[in-house]
Amino acid sequence: MLCIRFMVSKSVQQCKLRSLVSLSELERVETVLHAMYVRAKAEEGFHIQETETKIRSLTNIRDVNASLQDNTQVRHQLLQSLYFWIHITVKNFVFCKPV
Repeated sequence: MLCIRFMVSKSVQQCKLRSLVSLSELERVETVLHAMYVRAKAEEGFHIQETETKIRSLTNIRDVNASLQDNTQVRHQLLQSLYFWIHITVKNFVFCKPV
């Protein structure tokens, strides 16, 4: 019975926090803590960090593949030019008359 009286007396006492901080500051703290909690739960539930890492690695792979494809195209163009040059040179050599 004594414990219940103590709890009742404590629950109806004047709040001492009101003199230390304003209500808007308490609301702001509650909002920040709630936002942090929601962000942590989202990262935990949806594996955001792992997903970001996978996206970055896939983007890097795509960039490397695009670079390799560009290099292949340049190499192909160079080989075509070289083939054309050799073809013209051989053709001119064959038709040249010795002087």
